[in-house]
Amino acid sequence: MKKGLLVLMSGSSGVGKNTVIDKLIENNDYIGNLRSCTSRAIRVDDKVQEDGNYAYYFMTKEEFEGKIERNEMLEYDIFSGNYYGISKDAIQEAMNAEKTVIKDITVKGVASCKHLLGKNANIVSVFLTMPKSELKRRLVLRGTKDIRNRMKHYDFEQKSISLYDYCIVNKDLDKTLEKMEGVLAVSKREEDILCGEDISHIHRSKVDKIATKLKQNKKVKPVLVQMLDGKIYIVKGVNTYLASLVSGISVTKYFVENKKVCVADNAYWKEIISSCE
Repeated sequence: MKKGLLVLMSGSSGVGKNTVIDKLIENNDYIGNLRSCTSRAIRVDDKVQEDGNYAYYFMTKEEFEGKIERNEMLEYDIFSGNYYGISKDAIQEAMNAEKTVIKDITVKGVASCKHLLGKNANIVSVFLTMPKSELKRRLVLRGTKDIRNRMKHYDFEQKSISLYDYCIVNKDLDKTLEKMEGVLAVSKREEDILCGEDISHIHRSKVDKIATKLKQNKKVKPVLVQMLDGKIYIVKGVNTYLASLVSGISVTKYFVENKKVCVADNAYWKEIISSCE
């Protein structure tokens, strides 16, 4: 099934998801937006895209509710009296096409999508975040209402970070875009995640111990990775990363900055990986 790449992005309201997604699509011809369904009417400002379609699948309220009853929606919500959501058909269509599509999605939607498509699908999930104080400042500047409840929701969403493949702190848009393009390159198998420390001391028994924890659904420390010259290097948690290869269970990889990178011998790194498969 691994044809297209489906990029799922979550994060608190105001963290900058739509800006990041719009810029990625604007800067990269190979990236498209996953089309959502809505029951609202077509507006004058709804533009036809290059592929000849609107950004939404437009349908009546009755048609949308019919899809809900038939369990054809992956997730949905109601805003201003209109339904918005992602259909399972849209997900399948995107995965069958040899292209990269990106979509902002709720925490619940990410879990549903991974369950629907299974391990054979080429999916990468990214959680976009920022410090709580900075997010609150942005929401105040926007004049956003009901900030207190949004902050409570922020706390809930932060607890779900371990469900994602990557977590990016959106402090600077350009740096975030660079990191996202690194994530996409790795996810499309165009680049490898490289080792950023000496791993010659790692014993297989340590890897197996962490892999057992992962299979038992026990918490492990996240892997820390860094962008360097457009490539992703592990700077901490190599044991955990190798264990994720053995167990087949993804581990959240946080981007970190200002870490000294000492690159291990790449041939040895590949040998370690092959021994864990």
